Amino acid sequence: MCQGMVSPQVITNLVSGMLLEGPPLCNGDTIEYREFIKSQSLLDLRTQALSLLTMGMSKFMRNRRVNSIFWFEPSNEVQLHHESEPVGVRWLPPNKIAQINDSKQNDKENENENENSHEEDKEKEKSRKNSELAVKANTPPVYSLTNNIDWFTPYGKALQKALSVMPSSSIFQEEIVTALELIRMNALNNRAYNKVPYSKPEHINLISRVASLLHISFKTMVVWKGPLDLELLRFNSFMKAVTRSLRNLCEMILLSMTMNENAGKSDSNLEILSAGIKLPFLLDANTANGIITKDYLDSLTDIINITPEVIQKSTTNVENRFKEYCDDVKSDMENTYKLWDCILEAVKSLKADGQINEEYAKEFIDANEWLKGKRPIFN
Repeated sequence: MCQGMVSPQVITNLVSGMLLEGPPLCNGDTIEYREFIKSQSLLDLRTQALSLLTMGMSKFMRNRRVNSIFWFEPSNEVQLHHESEPVGVRWLPPNKIAQINDSKQNDKENENENENSHEEDKEKEKSRKNSELAVKANTPPVYSLTNNIDWFTPYGKALQKALSVMPSSSIFQEEIVTALELIRMNALNNRAYNKVPYSKPEHINLISRVASLLHISFKTMVVWKGPLDLELLRFNSFMKAVTRSLRNLCEMILLSMTMNENAGKSDSNLEILSAGIKLPFLLDANTANGIITKDYLDSLTDIINITPEVIQKSTTNVENRFKEYCDDVKSDMENTYKLWDCILEAVKSLKADGQINEEYAKEFIDANEWLKGKRPIFN
């Protein structure tokens, strides 16, 4: 932590025995967000991070009680049962799982250590190399994507199909994993949080929320004076809760690998720091790309005859409106619909495998049908 490999959040939660959940930027005043932040799926992510942290610690720390406390229900504490289920074990290679199981047995199980030391050295070296490759690959880990080394779960299969849409599997990795987690939690949908009826098609809500998953580059020393959107800000709170939990999970995987001698050691502070920086979910996405997407789609909703000329004009208008804030509005808009295609492919896969119901999948399929003939056209 002192050398910048991991952040202090999970460690602080363990030491203090509390995970304090404060209100997000939108104030978290919706029922949907309050139910989401207390959902078991999100708590499972946070529990796994704690389990990974305590796996190499003493029995006292492994059994330490940690409660999640929410600002809207300060008297209602939810315990994170990191001690009851060794969820962290699933991230370790088989040889390390065997070592952990052995440590829980009697001391007589260690009598054969000397005989097998040569084999263990080979296994340790193999694990070290595999760990280094895992960090270098920078593939965002998410629980329940694989059930063993050879087989994908339905969500792992959906991730694979989504990544196959792009020419390189390294594109949109973080965004797709975040989307899959939000879909798993039923939080990526077209339903409005605002009680005031939305006069535009509900498909715009869903498409602009997918667009909000993307990071965009802003011009330096330029203050955003463009439009704001409360609906997208509320969705951003859902997204940040997931991405920050995933970031903590990634950090604890790296820390656990290091603590359990599953990663190569380095005397270079720069290498240790770079390992933390290379982990995914380092930066939070904001609402800017969602606002750009919503502004563009809103401009087409009242037009009856949408021709290529109309689309090109709307595209140019949006590009001119936001180019003073963003480095490359054209690329951002193009990437939005590439990401949409990836997410749609994942949704179709999840529907085929029975992971999401017909009604939920229909939100994406209907939005895609509505989107046909409305994608931006650039000069």
